Amino acid sequence: MNFTLNGPRIAFILLALTALVVGYLLLAAPDNRNAFQRMGDAIEELPEGGNAAADQLKDRSPVQKMGDAVEDAGNNIERNVR
Repeated sequence: MNFTLNGPRIAFILLALTALVVGYLLLAAPDNRNAFQRMGDAIEELPEGGNAAADQLKDRSPVQKMGDAVEDAGNNIERNVR
């Protein structure tokens, strides 16, 4: 089998590697919130329940925080549709 690396294949490989590196950096990024910011986030989550508030006190990656924001947006949409 003849395997050649032409322009589109190289571009695809570089794009895939870049996506993998960015994904890893997002998943492994440290939580830079201070104690007051964590408490504020926990207080904001109290209407969602104690477990959601307690989760805000833990170290959370940007991806986890983004997931929370998406979930909150979905809950807001669900409340407004009813």
